[in-house]
This record gives sequence, C-alpha cells and structure tokens, in this order.
Amino acid sequence: MRFQTTGYNCGPNAVDNALEAYGEHYRDEEATMRLCRTTSRGTGEIKIREALKKRRHKTRAWNTTDQDQAIDKLFNALINGWPVILAVDRDEHWVAAMGVLGTEVIAVDSENSYCNRERNGIHYYSRAQLLRRWRNKKGKYFGLVVFPRGYKG
Repeated sequence: MRFQTTGYNCGPNAVDNALEAYGEHYRDEEATMRLCRTTSRGTGEIKIREALKKRRHKTRAWNTTDQDQAIDKLFNALINGWPVILAVDRDEHWVAAMGVLGTEVIAVDSENSYCNRERNGIHYYSRAQLLRRWRNKKGKYFGLVVFPRGYKG
C-alpha cells in the first residue's frame, strides 16, 4: 500500500496497489507515474490500461448506469481474486478494490489525508456507501478488472 505524494498520482498508486494482490511490489512511484504518463491533471483510464498492459496484465472495463450490474461485476471479479480499479469521487480519484468481506467491499485508497492514513488506506464499504462514492457525474459506475499475468480469458 502506498500513499500519494502529489494530489494527482492516485492512478499510478491504484495500479501499484492493485498489483500487490498478485505479489508484485513496485516501490518506485516515479517509474509508475512515467509508465502511466501521469500529468498534473492526473491519469486517465486509457493510460492506466496501457500501463497495466506494459506490465503484462490484461484488463476488462465496464461503465454502466445500472448499479446492480456494477455491483455484480465487481463482486464477481473480487470473488475470483481479481482486483478492480474504480473511478470514484465523481471521476476525480482512483482506488483499488481488493476483496470482499461478507457483503462489504475492501478498497485501498492512496489519498494522503489524515483520516485515510489513520485507516492505513483500507476501507470497508457497504453496498450503499460504495455506490455513493463510486457514482460519477453522469450516473455511471466505472470499473477496470486487472487479471493476473498469463490470464487467457
């Protein structure tokens, strides 16, 4: 788990935090920012997908207005052991959903705020809490499943 050192590098941190699920430990934040081509405006979905491809991971994205479909896709991925990078806070921030505990989603948030550091960046979201944070400006829920290296699906 790594916290952000700038206000705009949540994308590279979400990439690195998601890859921790596969035992891949990337400690050079600057290298991941270069790989994601992060600018002071942040990192978009396409650049995140390209960075994951360079690290030999396939991805699958969804972007739906159907909250039941979004939750089903998220839980399906997490139950299979696949982390999912989520666009949250009205598409202004990236977090890595890493697993489920009962009906709650476990997410790793790299935001470097006092409250988040107090929780070590780990959050347990109920369905309602997650949907509130996850919904974007257009009423959609975006998720990017990160598959393990060698995944053939």
